[in-house]
Amino acid sequence: MAEAAGTAGSRAKLDADAAAVQKTLGDLRAERDALRKSDTEADNRKELTRVLLGRVNERIDLLTDLKRFAAEYATARKDRSDGEQKRMDQRAAERMARDAEPWSRFFALDHSKAAADLSELLSAYYKELIDLDEKGENLERQKERLNKLIELTRKQTEDVAKLRTLLEKYRTRPEAAPWDGWLAGQLAPGGLKAEADVYHDEVARLTAVGGANARRVAALTGNAAPEKPVSAADQTQLAATGGEIGQARAELLTARVRGLTVTGVKIGAVLLAALLVPPVLMFILRRAIRGGTDAAGNPSPVLAALRGVLKIGTWIAAAALVLSVLGYDVTALVGGLAIGVLAIALAARPMIADVLGSVVIFAERRFQVGDVVRLGGGEPARVVGLTWRSTALKSAAGLVMSTPNRKVTEGTVENLSRGTETYDTLAVTISTDKDAGRVVGVIRAALAQCKNLSPTDQGVTVVKFNQRGPVKVVEYRFWWFLKDYEVRNKTRDEVFARIAVGLAHEDMTGIEVTLA
Repeated sequence: MAEAAGTAGSRAKLDADAAAVQKTLGDLRAERDALRKSDTEADNRKELTRVLLGRVNERIDLLTDLKRFAAEYATARKDRSDGEQKRMDQRAAERMARDAEPWSRFFALDHSKAAADLSELLSAYYKELIDLDEKGENLERQKERLNKLIELTRKQTEDVAKLRTLLEKYRTRPEAAPWDGWLAGQLAPGGLKAEADVYHDEVARLTAVGGANARRVAALTGNAAPEKPVSAADQTQLAATGGEIGQARAELLTARVRGLTVTGVKIGAVLLAALLVPPVLMFILRRAIRGGTDAAGNPSPVLAALRGVLKIGTWIAAAALVLSVLGYDVTALVGGLAIGVLAIALAARPMIADVLGSVVIFAERRFQVGDVVRLGGGEPARVVGLTWRSTALKSAAGLVMSTPNRKVTEGTVENLSRGTETYDTLAVTISTDKDAGRVVGVIRAALAQCKNLSPTDQGVTVVKFNQRGPVKVVEYRFWWFLKDYEVRNKTRDEVFARIAVGLAHEDMTGIEVTLA
């Protein structure tokens, strides 16, 4: 019995412990469920706080953009970066080209000062128009940000009111006092409402500025300002057919027509001069060179070359003048041509000297083709040709040689021709202590027997006489005119032979004769 009673007591204790454990588990489950259950009020506070902070950050970004846009609007065009100015200049040029008439490119050939001044004025107007266009876009961006700020201010006011309502039961707590004070300040008349009023005033101011810009655009383009506040681009993008731009374009067209008329007259005068100058100069040269031929009627070999050079030089000069009349800077072109001509002249100095020599030969007419001449102390030769570079000479032996014209003009030239006859000489030196007359007589007789010599045009001249004791040394020059130069050598051989035969029949004792 005692054992049974002990067992029953132990089971009761175990049951009591199990019940206690079950109760504890139930409490834990209830606490767990309570912890898992969301606090709607706390969640609302967190969400409103997050949204409020987001709106504050967004307002800060918008205010930063406003400050940047305002600084850009206030920056003058000259104070902007070079890249920005060039971009605006490019836009102005494109806009001006778009509004221009199809034939304006032709009239742009005029570079008169009046047209250049009006073109600069028109370009300045278009630059101002592009500047107003970009300022209008800037104002639109500023008003867009301001409208967003006004909307954010309204929403933030609503969020602040909701959050303050949720925090109403916590106002007595010391840690909630600063937060509640800030929220109350936002809802006060000097808080968000005053800030929204500032934004509204700024929008009104920007609208007024945009209206002033629109009126200036209307003055420039002749396009009326829009009645309702819209983007300035709607007005600035219209074709500028009136206003100050239209007036400037009309004045520019008038100036260019007048300038092109004057330019056309100048170009016509230049072209006419280019056509007339070469013939006039060639006429003067032909008059200076007997109509361009020598006494025998042979044409000047240099006239054709000079005619070509004159034409090329005249047309090059005419082209440079035409470009200058059209307003192009030809300084570099003329300088390059001058350097090129100088380089060619330095490299071809001998050739140029020969050309000038041919001009001198025809101008001075010291000889002509067909004449027999002696250059310096050389042998006589017949002139068989004359080019702009050299003179062709044919010797009595039939050999043809070319002598540069500069050599001909620099040296001594003897013209041995008289009509169809040619002057020739024979140098005779007689050394004797007797009478030299017999030798002279023999030589005269020998000359008279030659049929190729002119019988009336012969003679003898004492060149030098020297007396050495009883011995006399006499130098004679026998001269005559050949009927045919081509047989000069044959004729001289005949003269030498006849003199030798004549002296063979004379007593030559004490007489020494030298023929040259």
